[in-house]
Amino acid sequence: MKQFFLFFLIGLIGAFVYFSTHNQQIALPIIQSLRPKTQFSIEQAPKDSLKATIKELTGMVSWESRTAIAPSILKKDVLIQQGENLLTENDGKVTLQYADQAEVYISPKTAVAIIQTLPANFVFSQASGSAEYKKMGKIPVSVRSYHLIVLIDGDSTVSVDNATGIITVDVKKGTAKVGFNDLDYVSQVKDLKEGEKWEYDDTAREIKQVK
Repeated sequence: MKQFFLFFLIGLIGAFVYFSTHNQQIALPIIQSLRPKTQFSIEQAPKDSLKATIKELTGMVSWESRTAIAPSILKKDVLIQQGENLLTENDGKVTLQYADQAEVYISPKTAVAIIQTLPANFVFSQASGSAEYKKMGKIPVSVRSYHLIVLIDGDSTVSVDNATGIITVDVKKGTAKVGFNDLDYVSQVKDLKEGEKWEYDDTAREIKQVK
């Protein structure tokens, strides 16, 4: 009797394992079909994002694409996508052209990341050096550097001094608006006019006009 029960129990366990595995195999395609499909692609930027053509290129400029594990030398026929990085060397200069919407001139020894180039907003991150940003169309253009955000409406140059933590905003044409949180975490917003030059101290979280 005990032997019969043992065989019965083994058979029952085997049947349970079989049907459980079989049902999982049937259910798996159903579950996968119910999962939402994502349009995200590492290789390609969002379909609506604008790509920049290279208007001018001189000297050595390093380019880090969306899929790169290391930077490569930038060539003039490359289209610059959202999510890519550029670093100009001592003699490197490059000008990016976003159709009739914006133009970015990157000076030597400057690091710029292209964060977003969607029709709703262009966002750049500048870690060092100097770059000139021109807003020519309706798409807002903003630059992030350290804890400072600069919204450009016209033509402004942003210069970053990593040794001092000073960021200079030179409004060549039009206006600009800067925003940051001070050391007390209070939001500060300042409107900059054409012809003005302002210096933001990231250590002190203060801004002052120098021109």
